[in-house]
Amino acid sequence: CRFDGMSNTSSLTIVGKVKVKSSAMEAGSSFDLVLDDEEGHTASIDLDTTWVTDTTDSYSNLEKGEHIYRIQMPPPQESKSQVATYTCCKSLRRIPLLVQSRVRNAGQYIRVGIKLRANPSNASTLTNMAVIMAVPPSMNGDTVKLSKKGAVWDSLKRIIVWPVQPIKNGESEEVQAQFEFEEYGGGGGGEGNRDIP
Repeated sequence: CRFDGMSNTSSLTIVGKVKVKSSAMEAGSSFDLVLDDEEGHTASIDLDTTWVTDTTDSYSNLEKGEHIYRIQMPPPQESKSQVATYTCCKSLRRIPLLVQSRVRNAGQYIRVGIKLRANPSNASTLTNMAVIMAVPPSMNGDTVKLSKKGAVWDSLKRIIVWPVQPIKNGESEEVQAQFEFEEYGGGGGGEGNRDIP
């Protein structure tokens, strides 16, 4: 946020960073990062071409505003490598909900923390929300443990769906998930949905 004393005006620029951190098991593997920007809110994106390749032109059936980037996992010694930086358009409206996530490697486990915070300037309480978490093949979804009840593990889609209670202005909600690596937890390929205790 910058203030111009000469014209007595202020401007706000939203800048985001994409960082990845790999374990010894994941080094050298890759994944696709999909940027879905149908409204055109992204003004620019700066990629670290050491780890990132823009593969958008390789696809012919993308929706408007979709971009796909192939990210090569850096070696573990490259702690929290920053692979991309993006800047949003100045016309972007303030978002009603801030979502923060953190992933930590703890030996045979991966721990994921998600925090939701409602914008204090929202006109009303946020309702009818759910967090959908994709689980990569290297994680055993059948071993998931959550800090809050009510979530469902869908083994066919490999996603966890967690219904979120209404969040009042300025308030926050948090949930933590823990998975075992596939080699520790067994198959993890059961069919259907399962309530997470």
